[in-house]
Amino acid sequence: MITWPIFVALILAAVAVYASIMAEEAKSQEKQNEEKKAELNRKDLETRKKRIEDQQGNSTLR
Repeated sequence: MITWPIFVALILAAVAVYASIMAEEAKSQEKQNEEKKAELNRKDLETRKKRIEDQQGNSTLR
């Protein structure tokens, strides 16, 4: 008679651990996405800066 409550408790514990792992994984993924976005933004700014410098250099040569 006592075995089924223990079985239910084990299943609930397993679900709780799984949910915790998934939540931590989602946070990690979100952090990685933010870092990638920041890196892409930085590269984009560098590209724009180079393009502007090249345009200014070309306009002074004309």
